[in-house]
Amino acid sequence: MSQFNPNFGNLQSNDQPRFQVDATLIKIFLNTVKEGDLQQIRREIQKYQFDVKMIKDSQYEQNALFYASLIKDDSE
Repeated sequence: MSQFNPNFGNLQSNDQPRFQVDATLIKIFLNTVKEGDLQQIRREIQKYQFDVKMIKDSQYEQNALFYASLIKDDSE
């Protein structure tokens, strides 16, 4: 059974919408996450309407949670 979502077109009931985000934007965003700049992360999510759960880098297939684990401690 199909359902229509005006934002995503026709979807099958078990299909997830596919988003195309420029790889350069993803790389910049993931580097911002790695730097730990929470205000900038927030601005980029709002500006680009990122679904952070869906973002992965194209080279290593890592998501934002992986990059958050790379944040350096200020005392190091």
